[in-house]
Amino acid sequence: MKQYLASFALLALCTQSFAHSPYVAPNSYWVQGEQTAILSAFAEEPFDAEFAISGFDFSVLTPKGQPQKLSLTDAKALSVATVETTVDGTYQVLGQRKSELKYAQVGKRWLRVMDIKSTDLPALEQRSFVLPSEITAKNKQQNVERIEEVTSFFSKNKTSPVHVSTDPTHLVLNYATHPNQLSTKTPLTLNMSLNSKPVQGLAVQVDKQFTQVGQQPAPIKLQSDAKGDVKVIFPAAGQYLITVTTPEQQDQQKLAPRSYRSIVTVSVND
Repeated sequence: MKQYLASFALLALCTQSFAHSPYVAPNSYWVQGEQTAILSAFAEEPFDAEFAISGFDFSVLTPKGQPQKLSLTDAKALSVATVETTVDGTYQVLGQRKSELKYAQVGKRWLRVMDIKSTDLPALEQRSFVLPSEITAKNKQQNVERIEEVTSFFSKNKTSPVHVSTDPTHLVLNYATHPNQLSTKTPLTLNMSLNSKPVQGLAVQVDKQFTQVGQQPAPIKLQSDAKGDVKVIFPAAGQYLITVTTPEQQDQQKLAPRSYRSIVTVSVND
């Protein structure tokens, strides 16, 4: 598993591809029965599950705002859970994890410290990470807490208001349009805040699920404005991943104490 995660990290830092990201999604975004399935995994391409999810704590927020712990069962390529849907309205599925990222200052850049086992790495000047063996006593080091969330929404028979997190340590996403009522005709405006303050400069990437053989990635890359807003225009109907991240801190003189990544799955109609 450690070798697998290290390989993912190298891909993520050396390329601009989707590179094995976690996600969670309902089996159906609209349900009518008394229960439904939730799917979660690490995916090489959007929704192309390759490894079961790990490291996240999952819960479901019912239409009444009641949190319920969610336990997932792992297959090799996918994790699955059952959610009881006895109440009409919108359910939110949420996976959370916290970890520490290690950084070292190399010259004027802060680089991620990553123990990657490879003999074919680019020169240090071309990388956004540094190996532990390349660090000396002269390099300043610092830990940054990373807070990650994967989330999705599904509704039974009707939609109901989305409950917003009140945790001051988490990145809060507000949806101008209900996540289960998205279409190509109406752009989605997301507002992002921390401690009730808008966050400018967050990187937002939108990736569509592939629907045919040989399809090439066509990510939409955006950035939040001074109000913490970003407008997402969906070019076609389908299933999408919206990834919101704080930018890499390579050029900062002082590192922020936390970094954030939130990945939302949505279904878009014509």
